[in-house]
Amino acid sequence: DGAKYTYTKEVFKYIYNVLDTDISDIEQQISDKRSELNNLRKKYEHVSEFLRETGYESIPSIDDAIEECDSIYESLNIELHSLNSSMMANSDNYNQFKSYHSEFNLKIKMIVRSIEEINLKKDQYIRLKNDYNNDIKKIKAIHLANEKIGLTQDIKCNCPICDNIITIENGEGGFIKSKPESLDEELLSLEKREKSISDLFINLTHEHRILLDDKIQLEADLNKVSGMIDTEAKQFITPFLTQRDSLLKEISSVSKKTETLVSSLKVRNRQEELLTKQKSLTDNIETLIEKLNDLRVNAPSIDGILSCLGDDLMTFLTDVKIKNRTGISISKKHY
Repeated sequence: DGAKYTYTKEVFKYIYNVLDTDISDIEQQISDKRSELNNLRKKYEHVSEFLRETGYESIPSIDDAIEECDSIYESLNIELHSLNSSMMANSDNYNQFKSYHSEFNLKIKMIVRSIEEINLKKDQYIRLKNDYNNDIKKIKAIHLANEKIGLTQDIKCNCPICDNIITIENGEGGFIKSKPESLDEELLSLEKREKSISDLFINLTHEHRILLDDKIQLEADLNKVSGMIDTEAKQFITPFLTQRDSLLKEISSVSKKTETLVSSLKVRNRQEELLTKQKSLTDNIETLIEKLNDLRVNAPSIDGILSCLGDDLMTFLTDVKIKNRTGISISKKHY
């Protein structure tokens, strides 16, 4: 039967093509994974060489070093916090001295301003007193002139026209028009003003002297407080700052060391990761090889199939009682 022959032949081809495809796929997978494994081995070798050159420690030792750094870091921070608290407590005197220093400075500035105001008033009083003295001198000069020159008398003479006697009166006040009484009143008023200005000037001078004494005392107190501040800073603040700077440097050093250890740990973990991947790939490759061997071992062979078919054909010929079986067989070329 030609149709059955063709069908049977194609079935055999399909069976073997499927097997060949499965085998090829597995072989390709094995090849890909071996390439990947080789790449991982190269990376692992590079990382290992880098670790050997840099002297990185093992993962457990790095973990221990990181824990130690964390412990030191925490201890240093506790010490720093304690130092800051102690420095705040011991800086009460320093802050009190600073408060006194600011207070004395402010008082000195206020005194200097008051002294400037007093000097300004004294200048004004001096000018006003000079004006009063000038006016007093003028009035006294008028009195002196009246005494020296005297008052003009009434003059009698003949009229050049009618030959009658003409009397020329001295007018009011004579040579000096101002009345002596008015001048005396003005003089007395000016002298009182001048005396009042002098008294004010004396009071201002006294106040000025007191302010200068206060300023000198405050400046002395200010210098004393400044010395106390310097002493306090040298004895307490400066040592605290020095110790704090030392702690901060240690904390920074420990932090940098921790960062370096964490970086080392990452590199070591990367090495372990590569090693784990290699093991996983090796296991996968071994599994695929076993699977490939199973396919090859269990794959049907042409000779075996033809032998089975020959046995079936012989049984069939026996059952149909064909006695002459010469030349009856299944061809290996045209099955």
